[in-house]
Amino acid sequence: LDIGCGSGTIFKVLDTINYGVEPNSKRRLKAHFDPNNCYRFIYTGWGENTGCDLRFSTVLCWGAFCFMRSPMEVLIEVNRILIKDGVFILDINTKSNLAIIQTVDADSFINWVGLFGFSLIEQRKFEDSYRVALAFRKNKDFDYKDLLMPQCIGDINNYNPKRDWYLK
Repeated sequence: LDIGCGSGTIFKVLDTINYGVEPNSKRRLKAHFDPNNCYRFIYTGWGENTGCDLRFSTVLCWGAFCFMRSPMEVLIEVNRILIKDGVFILDINTKSNLAIIQTVDADSFINWVGLFGFSLIEQRKFEDSYRVALAFRKNKDFDYKDLLMPQCIGDINNYNPKRDWYLK
């Protein structure tokens, strides 16, 4: 599954990806088209709420994570749709003026992602030096209690994240 698949450019490079998530209707329609007549299913959704009922062995979020509104909810959603030992691949950006999320310290980011049930399996820096590719393995299902202080758990057992992003 490619979260933030845009117009489907990545499908030309990674032709084994058959699912995508894209909130923009024009890009989503373009992503459906494949000159090789390969069927692609593109969900209407955001990274925070993919709309997927399926579980995946690999989730890709290439060039899109830095534009997500709520990175914490994206990680919770990725954990939900990934199978155990599944792989989550993304890139982080430390310099883009357009990015909502700018990650200054890759090590801190890696530790933070670990709080959501993932462990780093590979890290690669790009020649441009401000982008880093990261691959994580899902170790366990995410539990909100892992992030809460013990005194808060009693009051928040039924907490669910906001999953009602308006799609234009």
